[in-house]
Amino acid sequence: MRTAMAWALYPVLLFGSIGAAWWWMSVGWRPSAAVMVLITAASIPLLLAQQVIPARPDWRGKPKDFSIDLLHMAITGLATEGWRMLTLGLLYEGAGAFSQRFGIGLWPTSWPVIAQFVLAVLVGEFLAYWMHRSFHRIPVLWRLHAVHHSSERMYVFAAARNHPMNAVLMHSCHVLPLAALGVPVEILALSGVFTGVHGLLQHCNVDLRHGWFNLLFATADLHRWHHSGVRAESDTNFGNNLILWDRVFGTVHLPGGMPKAVGLGDDGGLPENYLVHLAAPFFLYRLLRPAPATSAPE
Repeated sequence: MRTAMAWALYPVLLFGSIGAAWWWMSVGWRPSAAVMVLITAASIPLLLAQQVIPARPDWRGKPKDFSIDLLHMAITGLATEGWRMLTLGLLYEGAGAFSQRFGIGLWPTSWPVIAQFVLAVLVGEFLAYWMHRSFHRIPVLWRLHAVHHSSERMYVFAAARNHPMNAVLMHSCHVLPLAALGVPVEILALSGVFTGVHGLLQHCNVDLRHGWFNLLFATADLHRWHHSGVRAESDTNFGNNLILWDRVFGTVHLPGGMPKAVGLGDDGGLPENYLVHLAAPFFLYRLLRPAPATSAPE
């Protein structure tokens, strides 16, 4: 049973959510509602699976340990109207309205839905790849992005730990170019469900078996290395959903197994305080606590 769960959970949850989103919209659900409900619903089986087949038992936590990331999820979502667990759907629906009114009409709306969805993911991922890579290469952007990397456990709600400005920039890279091309709101919503559910899957503390999915998707196997406490390892695997552009531009890192530790490594760590996280882009190196003596060297 555990082996079957380890192999089935990734494709069933990911592709099942996309299929459910399309069906619900076809019977009259608002795209924003489909996005919010399905991403929230996807967290439930992953929370249960973390207790049954954890990837690392030491990454388990009690509900009180989730408080900082739940706060991130709620406040970032309400503040930016873009955080995918609560209000990403509104951003996508708004982008869809922009697309229909101002889009330049280059999008192949006559293509089948699945083909449009694949093209939207490829285009959105290309821009998001370079934005994410810039977060790691440009010091002022790293100060924003370091909040996301400050989590020292990989589990479902670690996906929510983001500075609001980081969330706005990343989601804008996904959504706004597609809207400008004239992508229908339904395709934007499918992309939103894909991004949100996949973000939960790649951060979850579940012993998933990905197999050939590692060739195309930025699975937890790859994304854990992106969160490594060793900077040379974390400066890889920039794809949010796909690992395709990392393969094209030579930034894939998948040596097998998992990193010894995740977090900011030798840079230290951020206190588990939301106000500190908000201030991090301006005072990051003053706020960092010293790295533990056992931290892996860069």
